Amino acid sequence: MDSTKNIFFFSRGLGRGHAIPDAAIANDLIAGDPNLKITFFSYGLGCRTLTDLGFDVMDLELPDINPVWETFIKITQIMQTFRPDLVISHEEATVVPIARAFNLPCVFMTDWFLPPELVTMQAIKFADEVLFLDEPGYMDELPFLQGKIFYTGAVFRTLDTNSLDRDKSRRKHNFQKEEQIVLVAPSGATIHKDTTVSFIDLTIAAFDNLDFPAKRLVWVASDQNRNALMEKIQNRDNISIMDPHYDLPETIIASDLVITNGNRITIMECEALGVPSISISYGRNPIDDFRIARVRTNLPLRAKAVTPQLLGKIMMQTLSEPCLPRAKSIDAISRGRAAAVERLQFHLKRNTELR
Repeated sequence: MDSTKNIFFFSRGLGRGHAIPDAAIANDLIAGDPNLKITFFSYGLGCRTLTDLGFDVMDLELPDINPVWETFIKITQIMQTFRPDLVISHEEATVVPIARAFNLPCVFMTDWFLPPELVTMQAIKFADEVLFLDEPGYMDELPFLQGKIFYTGAVFRTLDTNSLDRDKSRRKHNFQKEEQIVLVAPSGATIHKDTTVSFIDLTIAAFDNLDFPAKRLVWVASDQNRNALMEKIQNRDNISIMDPHYDLPETIIASDLVITNGNRITIMECEALGVPSISISYGRNPIDDFRIARVRTNLPLRAKAVTPQLLGKIMMQTLSEPCLPRAKSIDAISRGRAAAVERLQFHLKRNTELR
């Protein structure tokens, strides 16, 4: 009898924020069961991210913002051909009713809910269970999911001990001991062309207002905003550009302050690592704004209400305050991911015993 267990893992393709924790969860699942095979399905930047992280991914060949009916057809064609032991869907709601129609067990993962009458929310009522990748209390539960929600706590990417060593991280990046490091990590999913230049202008002008003898602005720039950024900095020696990278927490821990245009995952990672942050929202993602406002180490700002002078003053004040306690334990940061993995292992074991 074949002892291989199969999981189909549908990871939303918009940005990297789904693929990175999904890869960490998948690695933990595989480490716990040598007979487990995980097949990822994704598209857009999410698909490219999972491929970069070493996974074989079935590309659904959809745009980052995927049309619902094209997605429905592609997923239906997959489900009617194969019978995995477990289907996991990370915020790809279309997967859930299709899995139910083919009598396949399905776990849905998310860290937000919208009003219950919306079709995406109606879809997830057909999940065997919803893993909520955060603490309880941040979102009102949907009435039809009562008794079907399991709260894991915040789920982050895999970290190693170097990610928590500030001195090692600063040496790795050639940051000087006396420099005040301001890290800018814009969201890959919510940045838009019409706000890119505005965000760059605002942040650089505010940085120039900082009154420190040694300071450095480190900007994690994707291809879509690198050219605009290069035009602004013109080879300045106190502004550095970095490519997007998967060991971002190591760069965060080396920094004194992080600025983002509204990425809740990055802001929550900053909180877990003990690094203060400022989020500048352009109102593109209400879910980000809602969650970020509840992060104790972050100051949320609205872009339309912020001037370079005000932002510089806030940055100066934040950098001058006593340092937050830095993260000490990988286990503490990994607790949410461990809870998610344990719950998925439970579903997999139950379903393979029934086959």
